[in-house]
Amino acid sequence: MLIKKVFLIFFFCLLVLSGCFFSKSSLTTLGDYYGVSKDKKWETNFKVFQHNEDIILKGEVICIDDKLIKKFSNDELKKNQITLVKENGIGFGGNFLYDDNKFTNKFTIINFVKNDGSTYEKMTIAIGDYKVELKINKVK
Repeated sequence: MLIKKVFLIFFFCLLVLSGCFFSKSSLTTLGDYYGVSKDKKWETNFKVFQHNEDIILKGEVICIDDKLIKKFSNDELKKNQITLVKENGIGFGGNFLYDDNKFTNKFTIINFVKNDGSTYEKMTIAIGDYKVELKINKVK
């Protein structure tokens, strides 16, 4: 599982930063998003890119409350689930990347999603039995 996540990050970096597979001009930024939970313990920021028909979402999820994040075991953090819901009510799932060897409250998100032109409204993060919803806004 970790190898798959490392590969996804590596692949994304190749696509976005190196331009080896396509010219940088063919990569379009569709929007920057920011979100925060009602209790202000979680926030997210991410960019949505488009290359041809592929949509790539890259960003991070941050737990602002250090006491909260320390309550989760490594196994719980590895089995996290993120659901993003668009304005049309359609959602898709993914997860954030977690590294056993490094404790952090900041986690990377990378996903490939379907392009239907709608924007994102909310994100749900689930870690074990814990669940929190973040309201998402497009910032540009």
